[in-house]
Amino acid sequence: MGISEKFYSPLVSVITPALNQAEYLPETIRSVAYQDCPKVEHVIVDNGSTDGTLGLLKKYQRRYPKLRWTTEPEQGIGFAYNVGLKLARGDIFGWLDCGGTYFPWTVGTVIEFFEKNCEAFFMFGDCFSWEESGEVFTIPMEDPLWQRCFGAKYKVNILAAFYRREVVQTIGVFDTQLKAAVDHDFFLRAEKKFKFHYIKKPLAVHRRLKSDVSYGPLSVSRREELRTLMERYGKGRSPW
Repeated sequence: MGISEKFYSPLVSVITPALNQAEYLPETIRSVAYQDCPKVEHVIVDNGSTDGTLGLLKKYQRRYPKLRWTTEPEQGIGFAYNVGLKLARGDIFGWLDCGGTYFPWTVGTVIEFFEKNCEAFFMFGDCFSWEESGEVFTIPMEDPLWQRCFGAKYKVNILAAFYRREVVQTIGVFDTQLKAAVDHDFFLRAEKKFKFHYIKKPLAVHRRLKSDVSYGPLSVSRREELRTLMERYGKGRSPW
């Protein structure tokens, strides 16, 4: 038996920042549109694309009424996500990169979790990484180095994380000064205020693209921003 319709079910807002990734955008849109659970909207914030992204958004908006989008001048991924938060109508938020995909059960699983756990504000599941080489593997959620540096039990992948609107209202929006570690900064702030709940179930696939600001074993920009996070939240000397 699925989620009961006798009770109020929250709306999940999935936010996707987009910048010149028209090749991968359709599969992301379809993965949200084809969810088993209908309580979902998809908010896409174009970040100044010049590759045909806008044409695709117009096309898919006609096909999928739950898709909404806007376009803004390029000001970074944190800025784009914050715009999406302002536009989002949902009670629960998720982030899905261009090329990233959900499983058909993802949104239904998230809603069912929050309905059963009314006191929970933040949950996450497993995320697969799909490398350009074709290799697919589960991204580890527990990282000893991360635990030692920040005292955080989990290193959460943002594609498999969902949280109530109250989390943003409490800790604030994404730091627009960061690019490669904007998600980690948000989660480190959130974990200081809210308990993170992990469910052992795959919720998302992260397609790793060379255009990602965090691409590579440890990109230069990511290394610099991890040092910034160590200054803000870390313990001891930075290993980066």
